[in-house]
This record gives sequence, structure tokens and C-alpha cells, in this order.
Amino acid sequence: MMSRLHSTFCFSSLRNAAPLAMLFLLLSACAKHENPGEVPAPNYAQLEVRVSRCNPALDPFCESTDPIAGAAVFLFTHEQFQQYGDPIAFQCSTSSTGLCTFNTLDAPEYWVTILLPGGQNLKTSIKTPAGSKSFLPVVVE
Repeated sequence: MMSRLHSTFCFSSLRNAAPLAMLFLLLSACAKHENPGEVPAPNYAQLEVRVSRCNPALDPFCESTDPIAGAAVFLFTHEQFQQYGDPIAFQCSTSSTGLCTFNTLDAPEYWVTILLPGGQNLKTSIKTPAGSKSFLPVVVE
């Protein structure tokens, strides 16, 4: 009886193994095979920060703004890092047109700190999905 039980178990295992082997072959045929040593290019996001000043007394709707050059823009990968100011993931200074561009962002979200030349500190966050180009207009009164 023991021998018969053993052979029934083996037969059942083999019967179940055939569909599993077929499934494995089908899935492995669908897998993309990379060339050895080939490193796929990451799908970076881009962020354009534009910092400008508005005078609401002269232009209540801020339709005309003046760029702010020399503003320091810092990007952090976590809100706690922004609170402590460290570690900074990326940084740049705005150009004479008030523009600062980041081209190789790899996190889905960044916390942004902008330090204006007069010492004013602004904080916000922005989503940066892979492969996207995001814009962050900052208008200061």
C-alpha cells in the first residue's frame, strides 16, 4: 500500500508540473533580454523655476512682472530634509531672466526652497513624474 501511495503522489506531481513548466516557458519567451553591459537610460524629469516680482499697487493682477536674478533655488527629496536644509538634492541660482532649470530629476516629488537676494525664504513642493517637464512660476510681491 505504501508503494502505491508513493507512485500516485509522483504521478500527481508530474501532472501538475507540466502546466507549470509550460507557463514558465511562455513567460520567459516574453521577457526582454538586454545586451550584456547595456545600461538603460533613466527617464529623467525636468523642472523650470521662474522667479519674478510684481508690484500690485501698479499692476493689481500681476500681468507684468520683473525677473529676479540671483535667487538661490534648492530642491530636497523629503520634507524633513527641507526643514533641516540638508541634504540638498539639487541647487542653482536664477539667471538674469529669473530662470533656473533642472534637467536630471529622478524623484517623483521635490520640496523647493527659494532664497531671494533680500533674504526672504519661500517654500513649496512640486510633483515631477518621470519623463515630464514641470513649471514652477514664483511671483513675489
